[in-house]
Formats: sequence, structure tokens, C-alpha cells
Amino acid sequence: ATREVRSARSLYRPALERIDATALTQALGTKDAESLHIAIQRFILEEDGVLLLCSDGLSDNNWVEKSWQDYVTPVLAGQISVADAVSNWINLANEKNGHDNTSLVMTLCSISKGYLVPVTQSSLSGEIIKTEEPEELEELEELEELEELEVELEAELEAEPESSFAESSQALLDLDLTLDNPPESAIPTAVKQPIRRKSIVIIGGLLAVLVGGTSLGLFAWRQFNPQGFSQLCRQLPQPMQPICPQSK
Repeated sequence: ATREVRSARSLYRPALERIDATALTQALGTKDAESLHIAIQRFILEEDGVLLLCSDGLSDNNWVEKSWQDYVTPVLAGQISVADAVSNWINLANEKNGHDNTSLVMTLCSISKGYLVPVTQSSLSGEIIKTEEPEELEELEELEELEELEVELEAELEAEPESSFAESSQALLDLDLTLDNPPESAIPTAVKQPIRRKSIVIIGGLLAVLVGGTSLGLFAWRQFNPQGFSQLCRQLPQPMQPICPQSK
């Protein structure tokens, strides 16, 4: 799949859907196997297997897929060597695809059983118990630290001199005395008198504005609409009619 993408023949997703998407290919030509430049640094294998690098002299017409069981299975079973399997496979390629040269590299990968660690139920339970023990120890240490802090605080409180308490209590008593006996200089009547004077002045000013505005309105009404003003005067009670000016 990577080869198809690098050569701009396909996108990565469609290339993964090809049958040979996971095939490892690299052109060898007539060179030896030592001329290979493998870019892959690491393979993760779960079981024994064979890594195959070959030219199109073998891969044409899908002969790798058709014949791998006849050559790979005997190598994994230990029936034939890797060199014999490579030689037999090249002979098959020359027979089936004789029109092209064939280059083939085969690597047998075996997992060492010395690195396999047997896992049993008893070992799992032992690991769980070991992981729980450090947590219990940490909890005990935290409880001990808290107890030590409490003891230190109690000792500090007992060691404090009584004079500090006496000073604080005296300050509270002085504060109470000042609140109970306020100074004589604060006379509320002196504050109330200016407030009353201000209210009287404000009320008088409002009345003057009201009277002046009413008089001005009546005067303007009399000048611009004498007939209407005379009709209003006739509707007033008899004692108030002398106030109205006599019409000429």
C-alpha cells in the first residue's frame, strides 16, 4: 500500500483494500541480498513466521499466494532449511515466470521461549496483594502525621502566657465602655435644626413658584382670551366674583 501511494498510483485508503496491500516489496534486480536497504526498524511478532522479499519474477501471476504453503510450512516445521526453500522457490519461479529474472530473500523469525513468562492465577493474586500493601502503609503514615500535628497544636495552646488573654479581654472591655458612654459633644438637636430650616425654605419656595405660575397663567389667559376668562369669572361663587376685573 505504501508503494502505491508513493508512486502516486493510488490513495492510501483504496490501496489498503488491495489483496497485496500488506506485501513487502523492494526491487533487487541482479544484486545480492546484502544490497537491500530495509527502512522498517522493528517487527512485532506474536508467533514464529517467515519474512519474504522477492522480485516480480516470483510475485507475477500471484505465485507467492499460490505456493507459499508448499515452501513456508516445511521451514516452520523444521523439515527443510531456509536455503533449500529459497532454492526450490526460485526453481518454481523460473519454471512458471521464466520470462523475468527472480530474486528472493527469506528470513525465518522464531520467538525464543526463554522470554515467555508463564502467567498463573496464583501469581496474579500475589501481585495484587503486593500492590495493596504500599497503599495501606501510606495511609498509616498519614494518620501518624495527623496525630503528631494535633499533639503539637495542643502543646502550643497550653504554653501561651495568660497575659495575652488578659490584654485581649481588656481591649474588649474598653470597647464596651466606649459604646455604652458616647461622648456628650454629639448633640442630635443641633443636627435637626438645620434640617427643619431647609425643609421650611423648600416648602416656601415651592408655594411661591406655584402662586407666581398661577398668576402668570391667569394674566396671560386674560390678555389672549378675555371672553373665556369672563365666562370663568361668572361661574365662580358670588363672594369670589369681585376678585375678577370688571369687563369694559
